[in-house]
Amino acid sequence: MLFRLEQYRFSEASETVYHTIWDDVADWYIESSKTAINRPLLSWVLATSLKIAHPFAPFVTETIWQTLELHRRHFDA
Repeated sequence: MLFRLEQYRFSEASETVYHTIWDDVADWYIESSKTAINRPLLSWVLATSLKIAHPFAPFVTETIWQTLELHRRHFDA
């Protein structure tokens, strides 16, 4: 994704983020976590996904971040 951003290929970078979150996180990790729930890890995955998606959907990610109060548990790195 970083390479695509450096080359100003924002559409391709956003597709990479979308497919990573949808195909890897939502399709695989969330489904597998239904059998063994690990809330701290799920919270970390959500916070990281929001940080990755933020440059492409800032208003949506900020609303989710503020609504879930993740900003109190995860400090910006």
